[in-house]
Amino acid sequence: MEKRFKFIDIGYSKLNLHGSPTKIGKHRFYEVQNKMYPSVSTVLNAKPKEWLIRWKKNVGEDVAKHIQETSSARGSAVHKLIEDYLRGAMQQEIFDTLPCSLFLQMKPELDMYINNIHLIEEHLFGNKIGLAGRVDCIAEYDGTLSVIDFKTSTKHKKYMSKEHGMQCAGYALMYEEMFNTKIEQLVIINTSEESTVETHIKPVQKYIEPLQEEIEWFNKNIMINLTNEEIII
Repeated sequence: MEKRFKFIDIGYSKLNLHGSPTKIGKHRFYEVQNKMYPSVSTVLNAKPKEWLIRWKKNVGEDVAKHIQETSSARGSAVHKLIEDYLRGAMQQEIFDTLPCSLFLQMKPELDMYINNIHLIEEHLFGNKIGLAGRVDCIAEYDGTLSVIDFKTSTKHKKYMSKEHGMQCAGYALMYEEMFNTKIEQLVIINTSEESTVETHIKPVQKYIEPLQEEIEWFNKNIMINLTNEEIII
């Protein structure tokens, strides 16, 4: 028997925030109320990462591109399965074997700990931090309101990345500004091709200062180079 999840109406539908992101150069922005906001992932990925540069050099640009595209497609497929399951809208059809198996690995975790769902795959924005983005899920995890992020990987992820923590902290701050409700916990649930599921639970506060530093860097090094004709905030 499948679990029926409870949803909490927070008035999100009245805000009319649905929309597709816009690319400005290499950067993704969301238009909200006639203003353009960089996505939280765009800000976190803007600074050059030495380990990524080395990896691409070692494996080659074509191989790196293929791996990244494959990983992105895998993640999107699993996210769709999770969203449909939480909404009670699973389709009775044959899914690709890998996304389906990764979802089924995570399903007991969803059933046991997640309920009282506020948002699934919805847009958020924050004037105070100048960011926008699409959050995976905001719900109670084991009774505590949390930003919940679903990740997939090829190998088992024993540790949670700092970038994932900052991303979730950004969503928590946007949610707090929009709905006047503070979220103090973030949860990352990772399902891997090595048949493992790892859940990381961290305080939001731990990642706020590092996130603010990344925002400042983006504003000083990226935003300053965009013309008024390209973007106005």
